[in-house]
Amino acid sequence: RNTYNALTATQKALVTNYTVLTEAEAKYAEMEALHEFTDSKDAKESGNNIISNNGLTVAQLLSQAGKGAVIKTTDGKSVENAALIGTGMVLTMADGSKKEIVVYGDVDGDGKISAADARLVLRASVGLENFKEDSAKYKAANVESKDKLSAADARLILRASVGLEDPKAWMK
Repeated sequence: RNTYNALTATQKALVTNYTVLTEAEAKYAEMEALHEFTDSKDAKESGNNIISNNGLTVAQLLSQAGKGAVIKTTDGKSVENAALIGTGMVLTMADGSKKEIVVYGDVDGDGKISAADARLVLRASVGLENFKEDSAKYKAANVESKDKLSAADARLILRASVGLEDPKAWMK
């Protein structure tokens, strides 16, 4: 486009395939729109992940992902629009790119923050569970954003499970 715009009026009059340029620009814009994820206060793109607050439904997250996006479970099964987003689910954009979903506090991937999640984190903090540091589970468990998991992460998750902590404060 810049090259065309730099032409003089006389040179532009000699261009016979201007529609090829405009069609290509339109197709490029369409492809870009398919890949875009629109960040919000409830979910944002971060590297190879989508970081989400708990309580978000599949339909709500898909509304941020654009036309043609789908969400599936970790084992590739389709998920209903009314289902809660869970850690480990995968958002596939229309262009085929994939983002793993992380819901802070939802370590077991069921879409809810519960005592079971706190238990998993506590076990991981003492070496009885092993989460790879770059995994969605690890990111969901590390609500304090420290170098490693600790009992403090488990405590915060347990407090959130009974309504004593606001997990929205963990969105970074």
